[in-house]
Amino acid sequence: MYLPINLLYEVVQEINRVFPGWLMEMALLLQGNNVQVSIEKTIEHAPIVLQSELQNLSDSLKRTPDAIEPYLGFLGKFELSAVLSAMKMLYAISESGNGDAQSQIRILVQRNSKMMDKAEKLSNEKSLAGINGIFYLPQVTVSVQTVTNMVVFMLMFLGQMKI
Repeated sequence: MYLPINLLYEVVQEINRVFPGWLMEMALLLQGNNVQVSIEKTIEHAPIVLQSELQNLSDSLKRTPDAIEPYLGFLGKFELSAVLSAMKMLYAISESGNGDAQSQIRILVQRNSKMMDKAEKLSNEKSLAGINGIFYLPQVTVSVQTVTNMVVFMLMFLGQMKI
């Protein structure tokens, strides 16, 4: 699939923004479900940018539940290291069963909190972009008024001079 570079950048930014929230939902669901069931439960309420990939992941896990390839293929075309790391952790949780799962979920939540910080920074940058535009509005207004005053002054001056 070919995407223009600016659209690809926006999709990657959106994935980086919403993936930690989805992963947190997964961590909560993993308290009472296995990985495959948790993934199934998140599909309906997942962010739109993740829904089709989650459906593909779920379908692949139904065909080959013990393989790592479905996990590694999740958002694979974007090659995001944070996503790959999280998916490897989910695979490890699915393979370990209940014994070591709680400590792995704890590690997953710790890593996810770092990703959520990054996602929050991305959201804040979007908000600040609009605020920066508002910051320049008075300067632009004063500049336009000054230029207008100068043009009127010049026209009156040249009219008085009769040049």
